[in-house]
Amino acid sequence: VDNAAEPDLLTLKQARLNSGLTQSKLAEATGLTQSRISSLEKEKRFPSEDELERLCNALGVDNLKFKERPVKDTADQG
Repeated sequence: VDNAAEPDLLTLKQARLNSGLTQSKLAEATGLTQSRISSLEKEKRFPSEDELERLCNALGVDNLKFKERPVKDTADQG
């Protein structure tokens, strides 16, 4: 799946900025560390399914865009 075909998906940083949260506040809301949020925003690392779910819930979005691969694609499971 090409994330570019889904322009409605925001990157983690875009979604965080839209929500008005700092990395520290997002970290508190998700139980992740601020350094983990920073790594995810820079796409040095990819979130686990659990982390992605916590991020989406905290940011009020259904999914997030990461440039290397789609992170949450439940349609392919099963």
